Amino acid sequence: MPTLKPIAAALQRIGLFVVGQSNETGQGLTAGYNTGFGPPIVDPTKPNGQAGKRSWYPTLARLMADKGAWLDVFNYALGGSSVVYTWVGCITPWASGMLTKKGMYARTSDGGLWRADLANASSGPAASVEPAGTSNTTGADTIPWTYIGNFAALGYALGVVSRKSPLFDPTGQLGAIKTAAQAYAFRRWLDFSIGQTDATMSYPSLGGKVTRGLYSSALQELALWAIETGLFERVFLGHSCSGDSTMNGYYDTVTVPGTADALAALALYPQVVAGANLYKALGALTVNDASGNGLQSDGLHMQDNMYEASAAVRAALMIPFI
Repeated sequence: MPTLKPIAAALQRIGLFVVGQSNETGQGLTAGYNTGFGPPIVDPTKPNGQAGKRSWYPTLARLMADKGAWLDVFNYALGGSSVVYTWVGCITPWASGMLTKKGMYARTSDGGLWRADLANASSGPAASVEPAGTSNTTGADTIPWTYIGNFAALGYALGVVSRKSPLFDPTGQLGAIKTAAQAYAFRRWLDFSIGQTDATMSYPSLGGKVTRGLYSSALQELALWAIETGLFERVFLGHSCSGDSTMNGYYDTVTVPGTADALAALALYPQVVAGANLYKALGALTVNDASGNGLQSDGLHMQDNMYEASAAVRAALMIPFI
């Protein structure tokens, strides 16, 4: 008589709440599904998974189920998002030519504080028209700016905003995650994986630049916010996959050491652990790799085999915490 695996009710049920960008939403070439034991997860994973695209979640769910966990995935990743500007919030001086991101705060030369309310998280146009006055405005550069108030009178400082500040979570995505987590009755983990957009934001010499210090500060505010909600028993701080050589250079000097700085600063919080660093685990990936073990032609999104490999990397880190 065959040996039967335990039914789903006997597994540890865990909700995985995802903070990330487009690779985390799932951008593979073909949709995937769980081919084995565990929850019948099929791409796209809700609410932000991309239709017809592969993610690592179905395979991750199978690998976790084999070790005793039933994984429910809440995919809140936003393509093109920055942890500094989109997820946490950061005030930068407005400068002509600066890259803009959804949720970015800018202090203008007349002392105003503004937020770029772009329609999506992908990079907005380069700024060329400085907002002025006290009314919401959209200039010829098509960036919709929302007026927050007088920078000095509000008492804010340049840089990453505190999790206690009303400016925190400028796009409301963390608030949405908190609401979903409060409605989930089982164990909850927060899985953070990002890097590409913040590395890209390291390029400009004008406003909007992301530094190692800003990146680390944003990760710390994000992790402490998650801990202080009292909802998440684990916060995984990871890193996205490789990009082109320029992007990888900024990984090496900005985002990867910034992540290490954040983990060191948070060492007294046992809930915070190192997540999957796909850049280190998978290495520098080749564009249009003939064997399917690299990046797609855009140089950003992985080929399908690498989504499967990413699931294995994640599972190896998460299984010990089941």
